[in-house]
Amino acid sequence: MRKTFLVLLLFVLFSCSNQKFDYSNAFNERRYDEILGEAESDLNDELNPDALLYRAKVHYLMGTGNAHDAALLYLLVAGNEDENGYRDALKIILHTSEDEDEKLYAGKELEKNSWLGYEDMVEYLLLLNTTGRTEEGKAFYLSVKGRLSSEEDLDLLLNGEGESVYIISMLEQKYRKEGLSDSFALKMEKAIPIFERRGEEEMILPLLDHGSGGNPDYALALGDFYLIYRDLEKAYEYYKEAEKTYPRLTRLRLEYLERINPVLFPLS
Repeated sequence: MRKTFLVLLLFVLFSCSNQKFDYSNAFNERRYDEILGEAESDLNDELNPDALLYRAKVHYLMGTGNAHDAALLYLLVAGNEDENGYRDALKIILHTSEDEDEKLYAGKELEKNSWLGYEDMVEYLLLLNTTGRTEEGKAFYLSVKGRLSSEEDLDLLLNGEGESVYIISMLEQKYRKEGLSDSFALKMEKAIPIFERRGEEEMILPLLDHGSGGNPDYALALGDFYLIYRDLEKAYEYYKEAEKTYPRLTRLRLEYLERINPVLFPLS
């Protein structure tokens, strides 16, 4: 009897010591520190795909460690054997890699498999447009446009630096619907630097002519635009409009204009 008990005890202990850690369950329960500890232990013995994947996912979620390296190593070890793991690793590579070829591979694979979420779409469109692949960017945008709300559409274009004509079209649509709303002003604040960088200021001028709608943040942005565009009277007008809310930010700008022409642009 005693011998049988000892055998059973050893069997239970042996079974428990060899039980695999459930990374998926731990991740769903947000036991992130436990996952990192288990992954470190597992990876000391072998390249455990689950340990690599969930180490990458936890680091990416928490913004700590090197999610990119763990995700890349997971792809090298596991490839596309597990569809969900492959998808998650690709997304991490798309958002964290500093290597253009890696990001492009991840983006194309995600697009091919219809795995791109909204934030992935933004990242991928920005990648295409900032690496000289503007025709690919245009084709990609048109392929996903029908799945987006008008607000998502405009944000995708602004954050992904889409084609100017599409940005203008969506901004005009938003203005027709909302007028000079705070939301419209915010989108315009994002759009203005894009057109300035591209030397396409004249494309956005008709939308700027609608004014600030009394929004001091937008008025300040309009003042800066017209200062660069050398329409100093309009710049002065908008700086004065924003002055009450942002006295320190506008003062240097107004002092600059006063030095140019103290009669036209008095400080007080």
